[in-house]
Amino acid sequence: MPAAWDTTLVSQLKPDEESAAFAFAEEHYLAGEPVALAAIALNEVAFGYERARERRVEFGVLLTWLAAYVSSGVVEVLPVDERAAVVAGQLRARAPGAPRAARGDKRNKGQRRVAWFFDIQIAASAWVAGYEIATENTRDFERIGDLLAELAPAAPRLEVVPSPF
Repeated sequence: MPAAWDTTLVSQLKPDEESAAFAFAEEHYLAGEPVALAAIALNEVAFGYERARERRVEFGVLLTWLAAYVSSGVVEVLPVDERAAVVAGQLRARAPGAPRAARGDKRNKGQRRVAWFFDIQIAASAWVAGYEIATENTRDFERIGDLLAELAPAAPRLEVVPSPF
């Protein structure tokens, strides 16, 4: 089953020879198997780049490149469609609080809550489209997978897989 990338992997997609994410995406595109990215993950990365561009101009350049890259058709962008929106709402009602901060997490409670809601939307988008989730944040996505299994016990489980690169 194909895997959709979450924010932890999309943020590694950069136009240079040292980017394993870029090499992986290009290789799969050329093989006729474009990598899937959750639209909400793109939202999170674009937000980070936009905020950082005030401090360092290269983040503005990265944001411009990323927008053009995802628009070029090299990757598939998974939207939050009507089915994913309903599932995400149901998941959010079941787990409205963000998980406890992992060791080393410097985000405040509000930032963790927003990230949790985005993770729910990413997972819902992937799940309704029939994708696994590829992430470096396995703990939170496995929790969401458990919530999905409670919500729809007869449906296929959301599989959480590590980074493919």
